[in-house]
Amino acid sequence: MESIELLKILEKLDSLQKDMEYIKLPLPAEKPQYNELYAALAKAKLEYKNVRFNRENSFNKQVYADLDAIQKATNTALANHGIVFIQHPIESDGITYLSSILAHSSGQSIDCKNRLIIPGYTGAKSDLQRFGEALAYLKRQVAQAMLGIVANNDPEDNDDADAASTQYTNEARRSIAGDSKPAHVDQGVFSERISADDLEDLYYELQEYPIMTQSLLKGLEIKELADMPKAKFRAQIDLVRKQKIMLRDKPKKEW
Repeated sequence: MESIELLKILEKLDSLQKDMEYIKLPLPAEKPQYNELYAALAKAKLEYKNVRFNRENSFNKQVYADLDAIQKATNTALANHGIVFIQHPIESDGITYLSSILAHSSGQSIDCKNRLIIPGYTGAKSDLQRFGEALAYLKRQVAQAMLGIVANNDPEDNDDADAASTQYTNEARRSIAGDSKPAHVDQGVFSERISADDLEDLYYELQEYPIMTQSLLKGLEIKELADMPKAKFRAQIDLVRKQKIMLRDKPKKEW
């Protein structure tokens, strides 16, 4: 009788052992690898063009490099080493974030998620411009941090960058110093002119405002609207639109 019981126990143990052979224990999570991405990024940074200040904040007069300047200075170098940088907004639980991904052809990547904060934003159509401005600002800051960029206008820091990206060193210094001196007193300041589309927008806004047009030309010390520096366009067209609102109740001879 005891031998029968013992035999049953041995059979159960054998069955249990076979079952355990099919149990797959989870493997420990592998630590993310960045060695190939870091090596490629280090090489790409040596090929970056200088990122120059090419915009001025119309509110606080601070100068900065916009996303276009950052991309022009880095895209070719990144692509040469199998790196791509992608940014896009995402929404999670009613909160908007900026997702930024720095990826390498090896499959290695670095992800970054930053909350987009817009004080007073309600989601209304009238707030879309504020959303765009906040998004552009955050994209610019994160791009500089992840790509290892420091924008400057140091005349000693010179390379083979496109002429369009080498702009207004003297204007940057004036803005930082709070100098209200006109933008074009120094030769070479603001070398890049507005695009044809920008010029068309200016003509449209100023078509019935000859006095305002002359005032604008005089203030920027340019002969034609086509000579307006690209870096000044956004601030100037915003100012024109505000002045047009103020002139609505004024006699047309004052326009």
